[in-house]
Amino acid sequence: EVHRFAIAYQRNLQSKKLLERELTAISGIGNKKANSLLKYFKTMNKIKNASFDELINVKGITQKNANEIIDFFKK
Repeated sequence: EVHRFAIAYQRNLQSKKLLERELTAISGIGNKKANSLLKYFKTMNKIKNASFDELINVKGITQKNANEIIDFFKK
């Protein structure tokens, strides 16, 4: 039972790191801002579909960052 929880925990950590790596590929987005985005939106899909106004409501995300995020996911 404990082993199952440990494996689930490690998978969750790995998944979060993969999402952060994708976000840090965006110009101006580091680990801290990527983490803020994931905490606020919960999923990558919600970040991809977020509007400019939603993005700038996230702590640490500037107008320039919001534009970079939108441009990145339009590709």
